[in-house]
Amino acid sequence: MMERTYIIPLRKEWLKAPRYKRAKKAVTALKEFIQRHMKSETVKIGKKLNHALWERGIKNPPHKIKVNCKKEEEHCLVELHGHKFEEKKVEEPKKGLADKLGLTKKDEKSAKTEAPAAKEEKPADKPEAKKEPETPKAEPKSKPAPKEEKKSAPEAKPKKEKSEKEAIQDSFDSAKKLNELAKKSK
Repeated sequence: MMERTYIIPLRKEWLKAPRYKRAKKAVTALKEFIQRHMKSETVKIGKKLNHALWERGIKNPPHKIKVNCKKEEEHCLVELHGHKFEEKKVEEPKKGLADKLGLTKKDEKSAKTEAPAAKEEKPADKPEAKKEPETPKAEPKSKPAPKEEKKSAPEAKPKKEKSEKEAIQDSFDSAKKLNELAKKSK
């Protein structure tokens, strides 16, 4: 592992770019400088250095900047002078709800089988509750039935699950109908 400190001149490079791309050009100039001097293909810029480059906006990056470079096996880490390199955090495997509750794998399987059973019972209760309060409304025969009542009749029946293709086709059909209605209203 090799560590060095550089003062990198950025002005000559970012003056070649238009005003609205200068900070981007400063970042690429910094990376090219580090690749050339540290003999590394990949360059990783630290948070503090990136913030220093972009601090004054895209149109006015710093003219020069002092950095610390640390070359590791495959890549080179670059950070603003005076700041430490952030070390990689080892990610622990995410704990699921079962781990948080202290359940074992056997308990987890039994909990999964119990949950769908509870879900199946609830839909059975709901249609019965809907059937009791519904009362037929007496309307004169001369008036046609409103569209809302026609829609409520299919809801009482158990719905069949549609495949993805059918659902997509239904959405396209409904969009076409809406477009046709909009054209007719104009």
